[in-house]
Amino acid sequence: AGPIGADTGLDAASAPLAARGTRRIPVGRGAPSRAFGEARVDFLAGEPRLREEGPSERGRRNDGSLVLRVDDGRWSVLFAGDVERPGEERLVASGLRLAADVVKVPHHGSSTSSTAAFVRAAAPRLAVAQTGLGNRFGFPDRDVVARWRAAGSGWLDTGREGSVSVRLCDPRVAAGYQICTRSFVDPHARWDTRWW
Repeated sequence: AGPIGADTGLDAASAPLAARGTRRIPVGRGAPSRAFGEARVDFLAGEPRLREEGPSERGRRNDGSLVLRVDDGRWSVLFAGDVERPGEERLVASGLRLAADVVKVPHHGSSTSSTAAFVRAAAPRLAVAQTGLGNRFGFPDRDVVARWRAAGSGWLDTGREGSVSVRLCDPRVAAGYQICTRSFVDPHARWDTRWW
């Protein structure tokens, strides 16, 4: 391990894009919003200097991760990166709009994230945590799961569900959203589709 950017392969992965004339645009807190079709992307947090700290500063690195909110006027999704308690506190105190229909749960649902204030501010219909089946960290933390559920959010985590896809439907046509999951345990399992 070492500072991010020291040997992450980002430059090598970006080389083919650069050869085609694609520009890399740094984003993070304070970057202007970007529109992609009907969707607007707001960059709520992200501190590159924190992401570049060494492994002894891991918590600070996590709080430097990119947090963004995507909103198309019908649905919104909050991608909360790996922020932990201090990063969440800064986001809540900032007054930025955190409320979203779907939230990618911060820091894999660890006990160092998903504070009560952050969960209340996000108030999603669905919370999705990216975890590994039987991971050594014990993610997600059961108190974190309980906090999201107590706030009225549906809960899914990739360690239990496998792959999770969320299809946001036109609210004028469907009264919810569709969740598709595929188990890691049985790669031949059919997609399990649920409407919420």
